[in-house]
Amino acid sequence: MYEQVTEPSTPSDVLTGLPADGQRTATETRVAERFDVDELELTTQAVRLVLDELVNDGYLSRRLVPAPGTPSGFQVFYRRAETDDDALDELRETASASLSSSADDSGDSDEESASAAEQTAETTTDSPATMNLDPSTLEPGTVIEDRYRLEQALGGKSETSVWRATDTETSHAVILKLATGDGADLVRNEAAILRKLQETELAETLPAVIAEYERENGAILVKEVIEGMTLEELVETEGGLADDEVVYILEELTDIVATCHANDIIVQNLLPEDIILQPDGTVSLVDFDIAIDLAGSGPILHPQTPYTPPEVGEKREEMDEPIGAASDVYQLGLVGIFLRVGTLPQDRPEQGLSPVDYGRESAIGSVLERATREPVADRFDSAIVFHRRIRAQWE
Repeated sequence: MYEQVTEPSTPSDVLTGLPADGQRTATETRVAERFDVDELELTTQAVRLVLDELVNDGYLSRRLVPAPGTPSGFQVFYRRAETDDDALDELRETASASLSSSADDSGDSDEESASAAEQTAETTTDSPATMNLDPSTLEPGTVIEDRYRLEQALGGKSETSVWRATDTETSHAVILKLATGDGADLVRNEAAILRKLQETELAETLPAVIAEYERENGAILVKEVIEGMTLEELVETEGGLADDEVVYILEELTDIVATCHANDIIVQNLLPEDIILQPDGTVSLVDFDIAIDLAGSGPILHPQTPYTPPEVGEKREEMDEPIGAASDVYQLGLVGIFLRVGTLPQDRPEQGLSPVDYGRESAIGSVLERATREPVADRFDSAIVFHRRIRAQWE
């Protein structure tokens, strides 16, 4: 599970305090030369900080809306709530101060950055050979492998912790997964599956593996940050989505899952909190630790969640069906229900679920109903078939 923030896709009045284009460009060039970063990187960070503050404090709302002129067909837009300009200016100043502080902390040169990292390591870093990866012992500021400084805990399980961190050598944000015991096997499994999928057309959609580390008591995975909003955050902000928004997201998502199936991978972890909608409309999956490579030898586990299909859930012994592509189809169907209804219903009728059963009309209601049927043989047998039926019903 990852906390994400979005950036604006169109100009808005929240940015009126920034310099004019020519002055801003010149300033960014000087900052880039000083801190050795991309010219727009610090400006982008400032925008994200401002928008995050405004949304959290209720000054802005977010919404996914159609944008035919864009490659994806959708954009994340921000709407300004009624408030006073003084409050907005105060938030801008706060975000600007935070960004300046972060830049100062990074140092004015590579030498200062190395010195800061060394000072942190002296107080918070264990020797790599004996590093304790127990989630309960980790805290912000800890430096892992003399390089990655933990910034924000994003969740995890009993033997696994997930952190947003800073690569002190590049100043880039990364995601770290640190695990012990059986959790270490899942981290290794995720790394192997992501590396396999990097050889497919999903290379630009899924998080890239940056590094892997083996420790005596566990394993560490470093991977790319995917910025955006989780589907869970999107629904929490807006409630049930419009039908065209649901169709767009499901089409993008079924394309990803279909490619996984074509490469003998069952995702098994299609949860709204692990599906990211990026600012440009790209949909991405960010968690593959329990994915199953049918051609590999990784662990096969079936954690129980509200999205677990019945054949590997509470009716596993009764149904006696192996997990397969239709299991992912079931989860995809539940994600569609969640997006349209605004919540995931607790009941699981054998004949499947439709948004209309919960007061929400949908042109693809019958498609979602079939995808979520209990008997495996009654569902669509693959993500690509599910995708085609969505498209046919919508058109």
